[in-house]
Amino acid sequence: ALECVQEAIESDRIDLYLQPIVGLPQRKTRCYEAFSRLRRADGGVIKPADYVDAAERANRIGVIDNMILLRAVQSLRNLGPASAPYRIFCNISPATIYDVDFFTRFTDYLDANEDLAQRLVFEFTYPAVEMMHERVKKNLRLIAERGFSFSVDHIRRFDLNWSALREQNFRYVKASGALLLSESCKGDVGHQRIKAFKKALQENEIDLIVEKVEYEEQMPEILKLGIDYGQGSLFGAPRMVGDYLPQDDASSVVTELAAAS
Repeated sequence: ALECVQEAIESDRIDLYLQPIVGLPQRKTRCYEAFSRLRRADGGVIKPADYVDAAERANRIGVIDNMILLRAVQSLRNLGPASAPYRIFCNISPATIYDVDFFTRFTDYLDANEDLAQRLVFEFTYPAVEMMHERVKKNLRLIAERGFSFSVDHIRRFDLNWSALREQNFRYVKASGALLLSESCKGDVGHQRIKAFKKALQENEIDLIVEKVEYEEQMPEILKLGIDYGQGSLFGAPRMVGDYLPQDDASSVVTELAAAS
């Protein structure tokens, strides 16, 4: 896996994929989540599950994270004023935030694009947030001070310390459709838990996104829960950025990264 990662990085075969995040119930695209996909020399696509661990171990995940950030920013720039309604969620590895060289490069790039602070959201899994090193927490504060906000996904329960997350500038939480629907099936007890969960988020000004929504049959119950945002293959699968947003030649992005490396 590491050889594939190294070869894809050296050959500039890191692609930006986007998946829509829609407003409910209208299903109008409000945001996008950015994903990295590496391409093999034969054109085959390597998904993150097959390379993230190897890239982190080899200290190469920062290159991928930075490249995806650059391409996401380029996409917003290409849209010009038309990008104003959209936010792009970028998944960032804590290893990137921990690594001094990559973090310096990362923050330099954020400083150069501070006008996009309201439109870039950095996403972490909850297990990663729980295990964050103090240096990572400190560096997150530096990102938040620049006006950028965060999102957390992979939550397994509803009674987390939402006020502590809000203090770190987490403004979004993603809960899977399966988690919410299984709770909803528990009758009054489940509905009360979801109600308390939504109230805690509202009090902390954190928006809830139901993710991994795949089937139309899930929608009536999801809509009953009164959730504002949805994501999943039902609303649009992850696709190459050009399928969702018009693109200019990306060579300037590659040149910029090469200069910074």
